Amino acid sequence: MIFEDQILSVQNMFKNSTETIVVEHINDRSMGSICYKHSEHAVQDLSIEGMNLKNIPDQVWALSQLQSLFVGNNALEYIADNFSALPNLKALYLYSNQLKQIPDSITTLRCLKILDLSHQPLDKLPDDIGNLENLDILYCSNANLTDLPGSFWNLEKLTYLNLSNNHLIEIPDKIGGLKSLRELRFYNNALTILPNQICYLDNLRELHLEGNQINKLPKEIGCLEKLEILDLRSNRLTEIPESIQYAKNLLYLDLRSNPLTSLPDGMTRLTNLKKLDLRWTKLHAKPSWFDKLEQAGCIIYS
Repeated sequence: MIFEDQILSVQNMFKNSTETIVVEHINDRSMGSICYKHSEHAVQDLSIEGMNLKNIPDQVWALSQLQSLFVGNNALEYIADNFSALPNLKALYLYSNQLKQIPDSITTLRCLKILDLSHQPLDKLPDDIGNLENLDILYCSNANLTDLPGSFWNLEKLTYLNLSNNHLIEIPDKIGGLKSLRELRFYNNALTILPNQICYLDNLRELHLEGNQINKLPKEIGCLEKLEILDLRSNRLTEIPESIQYAKNLLYLDLRSNPLTSLPDGMTRLTNLKKLDLRWTKLHAKPSWFDKLEQAGCIIYS
């Protein structure tokens, strides 16, 4: 268990310090630890992880110059609506707690670039989460989300988004506005279709959709010219669009456990492909173009 005066000591310890970077640990590691970094007398990074905390100690909200806060792997069920007291926060890790909701004041953190809300019974995101205009990385996997607020799709600077292992039934057309996305993880949800707009995420390198109920891909899937990894295993696909041949940077294509009966001949043009996984499909015969891909260095599992 953490004692609040130890948090206070983090503030007091550096009042007369002239060193630029100091990292210390307080408490026995077997009980968790407080880890902090400071610069020019102000605490900038604070980790209070794995300490069975029920709430964030009040003293933390006084650290107005804080840039990184790690509070993961605790027992938080509630957080005071005080995030506006930390205007310089750039990274916030709240993973592996017991939170069902996040206070609205988190949406005032305009400097925030990394947010980890994963691994807890979270069933709702703040309505104004789209105000996090500089958010770059969002982890929100292994939660209990059934939908997302409308403003979510205003997070135009996101490059990494992980919404896996939730209960989401659709990706709205508005995803087309997330032009900076490089990696999208949406596996183990309840998706049945994908919007055409997902095909125009020009910077997308990885698309992970394993374990949904997708029965059809957009015809324009091949427009994802920078895509390198496409994971579609354990869905309900019976065919792959001809346009897949134009995703010429594709390195890994996983189609396992889909009721596919045929593949488009144009896939022979995927000359950069390193791995094609077709196990547990319903292909009746080996396509003649398999040999060409294998000669180019592709490993095919069928």
